[in-house]
Amino acid sequence: MDDQKRQSKIKSSDIIIDFFKVAVLKKGPKDLPKSNLLLAIVILTALFISSINHGLPVAMTETFTVIFITYLLLALRNYPNRYTQTVTALFGGGIVISLVVSMLFFFTDQLPTLIRFIIFFW
Repeated sequence: MDDQKRQSKIKSSDIIIDFFKVAVLKKGPKDLPKSNLLLAIVILTALFISSINHGLPVAMTETFTVIFITYLLLALRNYPNRYTQTVTALFGGGIVISLVVSMLFFFTDQLPTLIRFIIFFW
């Protein structure tokens, strides 16, 4: 019951900060709320951003591949209860990274190779 009260009081600004911390590896999936609504919102947002950058067929393939492989790996390791938070973290962190990269490309036509290399391994 306490988890439900805590989850209902979570602010969107807290979630955005948590996704940024996930993207920079300061937090993990266990630090995110276990919420199917949040999972759906994050997946749809990631799908929208990816479809803008790559087109809808590629975005759908990418999204379903991440969902399936994550489910498969967690099932093989006997951690199916971590699915919601893990997928939320993967897509939430991906959204943050996509927005940062999109802003970089918006402000400059050609990124230096070093910055591209850093973004690739981020």
